Amino acid sequence: RPAAEFFAKRLLEHFVYRSPSSTAITTVANLLRASGWELAPVLKTLFTSEAFYSAKAKTALVRNPVQEAVAFSRSTGLVPMDKLEDWDAPDGSPNTLKTLDQVLYQAAQRLTQPPSVAGWPQDRAWLSAQNVLDRANAILASTSDSDEQTVAGVDVLTLVPAGADGAGAVDAHVARLRVRATAAQRAIYVAYMDSGLNLANVEVPSPYAAADATARRARIRGLLWILAQHPSYATR
Repeated sequence: RPAAEFFAKRLLEHFVYRSPSSTAITTVANLLRASGWELAPVLKTLFTSEAFYSAKAKTALVRNPVQEAVAFSRSTGLVPMDKLEDWDAPDGSPNTLKTLDQVLYQAAQRLTQPPSVAGWPQDRAWLSAQNVLDRANAILASTSDSDEQTVAGVDVLTLVPAGADGAGAVDAHVARLRVRATAAQRAIYVAYMDSGLNLANVEVPSPYAAADATARRARIRGLLWILAQHPSYATR
């Protein structure tokens, strides 16, 4: 009997949250036995359970670099792209895999190449000072404006509701990335969207809604990078 409890605990800790209750472990263990040790029905039940969508589960586990890169790309449509001269496709379509592979390599999680047979670190082990910097650089590779993204038809203005002001742009992206920003943090983000630099490189008021398209695009990209550094974005 302990084998089912062992696997149940590992499943809960990997997909839901650390230190699951004995009741939760017993429930999943019973599902394993009832399914004849078939994981598919157990995982289906687990992924649709209240525990999986609970507030505790949403803040319990730290994303690894692959999860963070994929989540950011899916929510924003931004992905690091190879330089034009590196494109291999004869029709000129971008191949993002080379750049993405390099980004993940620098973030210490290159797919198919774990550091040992034990696999990659889990959870909070990813929050070393170096890896936090590497993850920030990985997001920067996606948010940096580039000719490659423009040629591929990427326009970050489409991520903001038409006619939105700085506050509206902030709220749209906080919701998009599911960042749990405080009121004080939101105010800082809005101030960022509604300011710019003059010719003397001094920050001055510059409402987002009144800025030209190029300036609005730059602020959106900057805001996305800033929001991705929020502690809540590191969790899944």
